[in-house]
Amino acid sequence: MEVLYLHGRGEDPRAVPGDRVISYPWPMVLRAPPLTADWLAQPFPQQVSIVDEWLSECSGAVGFSWGAWLLLCAALERMDRGVEPPPLLLLSCVLGEGNYTGSERWKAPRAKEVLDALGLGSRPSPREFSRDRVRFIQGDQDNTGSPETAEQLQAAGFVVQAVHGGHGLRGRQAAQVIERELAQLSRRAMQ
Repeated sequence: MEVLYLHGRGEDPRAVPGDRVISYPWPMVLRAPPLTADWLAQPFPQQVSIVDEWLSECSGAVGFSWGAWLLLCAALERMDRGVEPPPLLLLSCVLGEGNYTGSERWKAPRAKEVLDALGLGSRPSPREFSRDRVRFIQGDQDNTGSPETAEQLQAAGFVVQAVHGGHGLRGRQAAQVIERELAQLSRRAMQ
């Protein structure tokens, strides 16, 4: 089996925090396809379909920023088919609305469905993400998304590691927390 890593929009997977994910001593294959500008130019449903296919070969997945959103949407697709998604570690996940483009607030596709499945929406969802299979690391100064994201996720029962820093999760504390969470994901992926 593999572990999948999806980085943010158009960035090199080896950029922070991907450098920590890629350099981690995984006991299985790590797949880290670059989400290039051409790849991201595909219609959103096609992007989700490809990630869904990648997840079928994975025993765990890590996503950063837009990559985290794609993982949530693809996991939801799997849940719709009655297939449990692998354990997910989501770094700087912007939930539904944020500064994905760096210049203005933008609403992500499928935001309502994903938020409902996370227990953060306006109504209960017929399917919910497992609280023990989805974990988050959020920067306490991340201005890409809502600053209340970590608190909302914790109130919904998810494990959220809040670290000092911004969206890129740079710094010593973030590195240590990411390393611990990668170790935990690695153990879970081996089960």
